[in-house]
Amino acid sequence: MSSLTVRASSSSTHVDRTKDSTRSDVVSGVIVLDMRKLSPTVKGFTLQVEDNSLSFKCGQWVDLSIPSEDVVGGYSFTSPPHQLKEQGTVTLAIQTSDHPPTLWMNNKCKMGDRLLIRVGGDFTYDPPSNSPADILLIGGGVGINPLFAMLQHHTYLQQAMARTLEQRGRAHLLYSARSREELLFKDHIDGLVVHSSGLIKANYFVTREEYSGPHIRGR
Repeated sequence: MSSLTVRASSSSTHVDRTKDSTRSDVVSGVIVLDMRKLSPTVKGFTLQVEDNSLSFKCGQWVDLSIPSEDVVGGYSFTSPPHQLKEQGTVTLAIQTSDHPPTLWMNNKCKMGDRLLIRVGGDFTYDPPSNSPADILLIGGGVGINPLFAMLQHHTYLQQAMARTLEQRGRAHLLYSARSREELLFKDHIDGLVVHSSGLIKANYFVTREEYSGPHIRGR
């Protein structure tokens, strides 16, 4: 049986910041299936989940335990719940930093490595599957990660509702990053917008570039 021990430390860490948050009892092994560069500072990971009882809601994160590291990392899901149900995988996007788990993931992790995860978090987007709702999502930098999962989940629910309901909820994303290169998932988000029949809108903002283009504003 897999186990993951979470201990608070003398300095502020993911564990310290989330010590009062809800955590699942399920600890699952995961296998690294894919790694890819999402931006100059962010790497994406696809993980195959071993325990079929693991589940999560959009907005939640994982305690990520690496065998060679004592410090537990914390990273938000970028994938929606239905991906786990249908494909048995979840995705994370991890920005470069000197935090030990993050350094390991960005510099030492390789495909086939086995890690441990446990789901946690109380800030979630989990609307009734039969009730249309409008949502406004506002995020900056890697703060897009949970919002990207929410936007995908919203789209999935709206597509399911289209078969039974005339009215569907709208979504509007406002997303800011330092540069156009750091606008994570932009191509995917733009695809959701194009195929949404006007129900999804996205506006992007870059704070360290002089730029003006379709749906993108510079400083």
